[in-house]
Amino acid sequence: MTDSTFVQTTATQPDDTLAELLRLLTLCRGEFGLILAVCNGSALRQQLIEQVYQQRPYPLTRLALAPGTQSLYRAITEAMQADPAEAVMVTNLEALPNVDQLLGGANQIREEFRRLQQPLVLWITDQGLQRLMRDTPDLYSWADTVEFATPAAAHLAFLHGLTEQVWARVLNSRENQFLSRTDLDLAPGSPQVSELTLALAALEQQQVALPPELAADLAFLQGRMADQPAAAREGFEASLAQWQALVPAEADPAGPAHPQAQERVGHLWFYLGLWWRDHAVRHRATTPESLAQAESYFEQAVSTFERLGRPELAATYINYWAETLQRQGKGDELAAVVMRALPLHQQYSDALRQARLYGFWAEADLARGNPQSAQEHAKRALALQDQGLAALAGDRQHQALLDWEQAFSRGWYLYSLGKATGRLGDRGGAIAHLETAKAIARSDYDPDLYRHILADLAQAYFDRGDYRLAFDTRETQAAIESRFNFRAFIGAGRIQPKQSVANPALPTLSPVESIAPEIIASGREADVHQLVQRIERDDKRFTVIYGPSGVGKSS
Repeated sequence: MTDSTFVQTTATQPDDTLAELLRLLTLCRGEFGLILAVCNGSALRQQLIEQVYQQRPYPLTRLALAPGTQSLYRAITEAMQADPAEAVMVTNLEALPNVDQLLGGANQIREEFRRLQQPLVLWITDQGLQRLMRDTPDLYSWADTVEFATPAAAHLAFLHGLTEQVWARVLNSRENQFLSRTDLDLAPGSPQVSELTLALAALEQQQVALPPELAADLAFLQGRMADQPAAAREGFEASLAQWQALVPAEADPAGPAHPQAQERVGHLWFYLGLWWRDHAVRHRATTPESLAQAESYFEQAVSTFERLGRPELAATYINYWAETLQRQGKGDELAAVVMRALPLHQQYSDALRQARLYGFWAEADLARGNPQSAQEHAKRALALQDQGLAALAGDRQHQALLDWEQAFSRGWYLYSLGKATGRLGDRGGAIAHLETAKAIARSDYDPDLYRHILADLAQAYFDRGDYRLAFDTRETQAAIESRFNFRAFIGAGRIQPKQSVANPALPTLSPVESIAPEIIASGREADVHQLVQRIERDDKRFTVIYGPSGVGKSS
């Protein structure tokens, strides 16, 4: 085939387009030819690949590019050596993180491809076709293009499968880890996000309305994909409103409804509670209001699942409700939730979740002035945690959970035990427990817990007469509070850089929010954004930052 050959086929019937692809393979036999098979639907694409392989006019090798592929040409030649055939069909190109470099390298050595003497079928999407046309014009000029139209039903099936997959993964995750966009394969540029974008655009062009339940789930996905907290909350709120509209009204139980509507509403109450809990951690000035909002949402989530007769789901979320009460110091309300959660955890939860409940119970006892009961419940929490950790010991799949339990939960139990022991008059025992809590807790997991451990430990040292230890501990506490924005200045001592909370149970902090408050207060935030934009531009290769001493260049 000549360089000028260009065949573009767009058919409404996949069988007609498949016949065109097989015809091109037959025409290219014995010589190199580049055939671009364009299909946006992943499921349809896989079906077509199987059909091509079954109906191939001569031996054909299938090559799924591995994530570490560095050269398209080398990968093809190695595949042909391992499985000699008269043609090769390449898939997975656009899933590679270095696809632009891979295509750029192939474009530079395009003459090498003539040595193959076999036709090459490259499966891509519309976005991949645009990338080839824009970035590899030399290689693209050789190509015959066959476009498979994806039916609306295939797009809808993909969207439904994607939303169900995301829901399944987030609902099966433990409370110690908030799954990021990358964990859910929803990071920008990922194959799933690319197909999601293409599917929505195609359905809009074809004027196909989304079913209400699918639209509600896609709003949830938008919230999970958002890179800004405000956009995430908007997605969750929109999804909640749409699912609530699908719950039958009490006055009309036979009205339009979706079997999962009420359950989805409960999950979305939880996600909004989680958003406000995260907001309380990230924005200290709004902590009381944010915790109260989170408390309300968590309560509605638990009540929803209890009303639906799903106690196992209520058991999954009720500890979050208890935590917001504990952080607000609401001892009576916390004790009531603990009593409500106890039978749920005894029947539906493992030892680790039960341990968390006993930890909350200890805090409720302390808030209500009952240190003896608090000491017993804190010890029970530690014993249950030991039991749960022993069951998971050596299991690398649960390593993140084990690390989180040690650095986060155990620190709380020991802190509660230390406080209770001290109030019972055992100063030495209190110091021992608090020192152990300090040694295992991580300030970046829960700086609020860590600073309280230090405060109680410093007071215990002071009461014992260890004034030097008390002073050093107070200094450490002040540095931690400054580092995590509990206070503006630390006074005497070494200045520390600002640090973000790294608790894996919280959503990842967005880049915009990580700007130091000193930069914002000084009016330099616009300068920071301007500098970032300049660095990102290809035509700005060199930047000089200048100014007198103390103006803020280093910051």
